[in-house]
Amino acid sequence: MSKKTSLSRGNNAVQGTNDSSIVSKCSMAGRGYFQDPYLQHFVAKTRRRAPLINRGYYVRAKAVDHMLRCFITHTGANSQVISLGAGFDSAYFRLKAEGLLQDTLWFEVDFLETMKRKAALINNSQVLLDVLQLGQSQMGSEGQGHKQTENMEANIVLDCSDFKMVGVDLRDTGHLERCLKMTGVDLTLPTLLLSECVMTYIEPKSSSAIIQWAANTFTNAVFVTYEQILPNDPFGMVMLNHFQTIGSPLRGIHTYPDADSQEKRYRELGWSSVHSMNMNHFYTNILDLEERRRVDTLEPFDEYEEWHLKCCHYLVLCAYRGSCSALSQDMMGKKVVAQPHASSDSLPFDTFSPSFSVKRYGHVSLTSAKHLIMFGGFGEEAGQHRRLDGIYLFDLEQQGVPIRINISGSHTIGKRMYHTATLLSDQRIFVYGGRSSPAQPCQSAFILKILHFVNGDKVQDPSKHQHGSLSSVVNKMESESRGQEIRVEGESSAICYTENGSDSCSGTDCGIMTATDNESKGYRGRSGNLQECNDGICSLTEPNMSKSKERCNQSICDNVDSSINTCDVIAESSVEEVHFKGTIMPCPRWRHSATFVVIGVKDYIAVFGGRSSTEPFVLGDCFLLSISAMTWTKVEASGPSPSPRHSHSSSEWSHPTGTGSPKLVLACGLGEDMTPYGDVHILDLDMMAWEELETQGTLQPRYSHTSHVLDNRLVLVGGVGLQENPGITVVNLTSGLVQEFTIPVCSPQGSPVLLYNHTSHVLQDGNMVVLGGGGNCFSFGTHLNDEPLAFTLP
Repeated sequence: MSKKTSLSRGNNAVQGTNDSSIVSKCSMAGRGYFQDPYLQHFVAKTRRRAPLINRGYYVRAKAVDHMLRCFITHTGANSQVISLGAGFDSAYFRLKAEGLLQDTLWFEVDFLETMKRKAALINNSQVLLDVLQLGQSQMGSEGQGHKQTENMEANIVLDCSDFKMVGVDLRDTGHLERCLKMTGVDLTLPTLLLSECVMTYIEPKSSSAIIQWAANTFTNAVFVTYEQILPNDPFGMVMLNHFQTIGSPLRGIHTYPDADSQEKRYRELGWSSVHSMNMNHFYTNILDLEERRRVDTLEPFDEYEEWHLKCCHYLVLCAYRGSCSALSQDMMGKKVVAQPHASSDSLPFDTFSPSFSVKRYGHVSLTSAKHLIMFGGFGEEAGQHRRLDGIYLFDLEQQGVPIRINISGSHTIGKRMYHTATLLSDQRIFVYGGRSSPAQPCQSAFILKILHFVNGDKVQDPSKHQHGSLSSVVNKMESESRGQEIRVEGESSAICYTENGSDSCSGTDCGIMTATDNESKGYRGRSGNLQECNDGICSLTEPNMSKSKERCNQSICDNVDSSINTCDVIAESSVEEVHFKGTIMPCPRWRHSATFVVIGVKDYIAVFGGRSSTEPFVLGDCFLLSISAMTWTKVEASGPSPSPRHSHSSSEWSHPTGTGSPKLVLACGLGEDMTPYGDVHILDLDMMAWEELETQGTLQPRYSHTSHVLDNRLVLVGGVGLQENPGITVVNLTSGLVQEFTIPVCSPQGSPVLLYNHTSHVLQDGNMVVLGGGGNCFSFGTHLNDEPLAFTLP
């Protein structure tokens, strides 16, 4: 293949990103995020994008529009805008129609073919021609001081009095300058040069030449760049792979991977001052709260993690020269100095079990001294992504393939997300809250009760099997983690398994287990791999799982969840809907916490916060559910209560000796303004008094993490932040001392690890195991952590 052919294909691929981008921008505007009636005239067929895509393009459009308006408003008369790699952008038409370009010249530059396609679209739209003050009959001739010509020699595709379109390769800066001068560019006027997702597609040597040319050519200018950063973290790796796959690699991102290197680049290439911010900073600090609340009402949205990660990986940078340096404050606002985190050490990952693949998130998992149970989440089933309802048991000692369990009975919990499940003292499981969609919170609550398991042709009473029975399992659970929240999706049941790995039980070889909420905490998720079932044999398609075939009952294999490799014996459970008593009732919610606590001699479930489908959308209330009476009490505690939040963690903290007041420890979460918290609140359950822990060192804000209380230490695992993703944090609940630990970006097998939407557990040997996690990485595809990971706690 010739070099010329290769470059041509690369150029076509980059131009293809323009076509996709304009459709997404049109979808965003159509849903009311951003007012631009002119975008639709550059799209052959409109398509409705997902809410996450709409929000991503909204913040991009608002950031660029903010910079343009600041420049036009503060430079006054006689200024010019040069859009480099303009594509089908409609900013000129929008701002012109608003009357903001009375004394501003507008120049657009892109590949010749792209500019010719855009000119044809303009020619076919009377709405766009009216903005240009050109009629159809006037195209190609002078009229009202405007003219449109096609000058192939100069690559001038459209030439109006205040709007010029030039078809030229940006990398040829000499040709670019000659064409711009021919169209009337004034090198002394205040000039805004706009590069919206352009420079990163060009080889660093060529893009640096463009940046330096602009600095040397324009006396008074601001260079505005919007593009991707942070290629080396897990989300960035997924992002890079996406652009590589579609044939548009990000050529400059490794050379200039972050804000600091980008700012240094522009300064070294001749710009006197440079400032930048990522889109999380723009959204939180530049847009006002009223605008952010307006956006929240436009369509149901519940993909906060992916939204913040996308915004963290895009920045807007402004480089200034001459008189335009005075625009810095208006364009960028006050520079926020990041709070220093506690010094970090590294904790390496190890593979937990090579035969156990967990490609899902939004699931729940629980552990005993010997077993791990996992169910729910979002994964792949029958070739499609959907919520999962399979229940699995894994033997922590034998570490074979997990066992899939069937569900009996006529009632089901339904496929809800972001709800909680709590183990009661009589071994029943209380399921509360959740939602089927962000607009449909679940109204009902359920009790799961173990009935029996099937051993061959016999129905056996689980209470007769003391080895591995539920009661013995509960007694062996880690006391340090007691009272933590479980987030689950799907139905649950009791489990029967065979310790010797055979296909059927043989009396005393059986062990029974069920979900045990007061020992572990989990979060939510998606994904999986396919498993085929033929004539009662489940065959594996997951390459990281064992290739053996497991005998199973055909009914178990129907709609089998392919994220787990297993089929085995059947266990049964009943599902009973709960009817609460009394007049006090929490509103329906999801992304809340529900923690088993003991106050005096009575058992309760403490519910805090969460999301609601009606105002207030983010909750800050706290309730206690009496297990014996099934009545709710609203907690009216003294002291500084936590701010409204969701996606936080909560745990019960009891003194190891059993003395002292039991406490509820609530950590971090996402607030009303979509800003993560970095705080710890402790509720004394005897005194009913809140206290905020004063930390020694900065606790990095986060949400969608997991947590564990071990003696007097709070261990926070992963989560999502606004700047960088947290690793492992240990907080001493007595002294407040914060210790931060970094974790590898990849698993031992080399796959990126997105440490949110996961579950985690502390095993008897003191090691931590992390199961699942990941999510939908904006428009870059879904990434799911594959194998379970283990590391040693500090």
